[in-house]
Amino acid sequence: MNKTIIFLFSLILLTSCVQSQSEKITGNPINDLPVLFETQTVSADIMDGIKHNPRQLELTKKIQSSLQNNWEWYQEYIKTVKKRESLVYHTNFGITKEEYEEFLKISKDIQVESTGKEVLEIIKEDDKIKFKANGRLSIYNDLTIDIENNQVLYKEYVLPFLDKVNIEDTDNGLKSKWKGYNWAYEYPVITDETDLTDLDNLNITIVRFTIGQLEKNGKIYMKIKERKMESGVKTVDSQIPIMF
Repeated sequence: MNKTIIFLFSLILLTSCVQSQSEKITGNPINDLPVLFETQTVSADIMDGIKHNPRQLELTKKIQSSLQNNWEWYQEYIKTVKKRESLVYHTNFGITKEEYEEFLKISKDIQVESTGKEVLEIIKEDDKIKFKANGRLSIYNDLTIDIENNQVLYKEYVLPFLDKVNIEDTDNGLKSKWKGYNWAYEYPVITDETDLTDLDNLNITIVRFTIGQLEKNGKIYMKIKERKMESGVKTVDSQIPIMF
């Protein structure tokens, strides 16, 4: 075997080794979590900023202004919308149909960005992973990952494992392919029959924890989100997505 072929095989083996070391999401959270989290202190980017398109901001302001003047109509109009579908164009949106189609297209091309960095301490104790932080990241002080039972504890909520995440393209806010996992608590459980338009009688609590790894740079993405509505009034709405 000549030296060129030996070099190519060595390069292939080296590349495979690097990939296997950097890819920590295998599809089994119980095996992956101890690898994803080592006891350490990291500087985490707070990924709650949005890189806006100027045109999107312009159209958004027009729509907001028009809906404020047609608020009662809008409350009735959203009751006609089918779940997981966009609002059908109406002149009360305050923009033309062509502008609305442009707005929908631009809205799908959102890119999140860091609004600052804060220190996060990761503490691994036996089969538990805990966090310690100050400032905006103090929300993670109430979070515990229970590896053995594949569940997440947040405040008084127990979040069972929900599903795997496999984003196979870069058409998302993180602009990267990525894999990960979701844990979630919902009460009551939302189904296709759940009426989310009857705001006066809507009482719901949703807590979700997401963790994943980006393909483009190997960084860990993590987000805890808590939302609560009582009689249609939003009483809690907090989420802190981070990356490190």
